[in-house]
Amino acid sequence: MKDSTIPFEIDFSSSESLTSQVVQGFRTAIAHGVYRAGDRLPTIRSLAKELGISEMVVRDAYGRLALDGEVVGRSRLGTVVTPAKGKAWRGRVLALMTDYDFNPRMAVHLSCLRERFDEMGYSFVQTMALCDRNRRRNYESLEMNLRHGVDFIVLLYAYEDIERHLSAVGVPCCIFGDSDGECAPKGCVGRVGTSIRKALDQFAEDCVKCDVHTAEIVTTLSGNGFSRAVSERLSAIGVSVATLPSDLCYCVERRFESAFNRGLALAREVVGRKIPLPDVFVIADDFVGSGFIHGLSEAGVRMPEDVGVVTCSNGGYGPFFDRPVTVFEHDAFVSGGFLVDRIVGYLLKHRSFPNEKYEVVYRRGQTFGISDKGDKR
Repeated sequence: MKDSTIPFEIDFSSSESLTSQVVQGFRTAIAHGVYRAGDRLPTIRSLAKELGISEMVVRDAYGRLALDGEVVGRSRLGTVVTPAKGKAWRGRVLALMTDYDFNPRMAVHLSCLRERFDEMGYSFVQTMALCDRNRRRNYESLEMNLRHGVDFIVLLYAYEDIERHLSAVGVPCCIFGDSDGECAPKGCVGRVGTSIRKALDQFAEDCVKCDVHTAEIVTTLSGNGFSRAVSERLSAIGVSVATLPSDLCYCVERRFESAFNRGLALAREVVGRKIPLPDVFVIADDFVGSGFIHGLSEAGVRMPEDVGVVTCSNGGYGPFFDRPVTVFEHDAFVSGGFLVDRIVGYLLKHRSFPNEKYEVVYRRGQTFGISDKGDKR
């Protein structure tokens, strides 16, 4: 979706007429609840300007929609969606997530969503797309909620297979998280992702100052985008990068314990390899990072003297160590508020948010980088 309040684009290279594309664009938007019963469509002039087409094309498209009973012209109001075709707004918002992603950051996001929607008088519910050890999804809970009526879905966090499933649901949605998918699901009105560029630049500066030549990234199933971004940035400054998959499969009942234990086991594994440690480890999960740091400390490895360690952090919820850890920090309250503001902007004003970003912060601790006193690792 382009950066616009219009939920579709015009393909000027298509053999389909411009009028037909406008008609189909609005039919899809109405079917997915982007425009609801009684909502006004853009004026002919504003839509023509936005899409780069003539007012005659828009006028013809609106006429065709009116003939099919999907919209009607109202004096002083303009063109509005008819009750027979538009979906009635019941104020039911659903948060959809996975079981192995539930963490303190998500809990804060859910709290932000619930608090704001309660203030607005909306009904807010949450459910999970459960996943077995073979990563097969179970959508029974989602389907049950859909049968009772859902007006808007918030996906926490982005997964391409869930996005494909949402395309067939027919409910407007938004997504929190970056995705490797080529396009958003049908009915998607917005996506909020992370911008890590500034944080990576600061990290890269520290790597240069600390004379880093080798790095190893401990990856997780849900942290592949972060790991790839770190790898590309370090490679760009001449650092040799290796990856160490954590192969972490979270146990729902012991999510944090299983992540910590996996990090502990990985630390013991790398210490026992009998090869030189890299100059810095970068870990894509805070609880894996907690276990990893404790494992290194347990083996007598000094940080940052023997090796630097940098992890992700959910802003006060980890990693846990007796000294401040250098982190890429995701402030859950900042990102949660950022997400809620964009959703409310859409629900109240139809203001879509195709690719919004909030900033991840690089925060120096005592496990890598330059301390407040200016000392190198």
